[in-house]
Amino acid sequence: MNETDDVLNLERLEEAYDDDRPAIANLLGLARETESRYIRALREGIAQEDIRAVARAAHSIKGSASNIGAARVSRIAADIEDRARLERWDGIAGFADELDRSYAELTSRIAQYAADAV
Repeated sequence: MNETDDVLNLERLEEAYDDDRPAIANLLGLARETESRYIRALREGIAQEDIRAVARAAHSIKGSASNIGAARVSRIAADIEDRARLERWDGIAGFADELDRSYAELTSRIAQYAADAV
């Protein structure tokens, strides 16, 4: 898997949706909105020092990202979830910053895909 595929690998979606680019773009847009809400919840959990909220949000991000082929975001969310489940705050803020950067790259790729799908 090359670095680009690590951000957004669409092979599985293209196969499942019979390469229907507008439908895939729609799905990606919905996933982006959902993940954005979960990232806000993650940040709120960190700010409120609510480790369970952090674990729940990270778990949701991990699943949503995995479903659309966003391996890097999913992996970072899994790291956050693992630490939160062990009630280990060390490193969570750094992983959250890394998640923000990777999510920004993912949203850019989704926007690019949507523009090309028109």
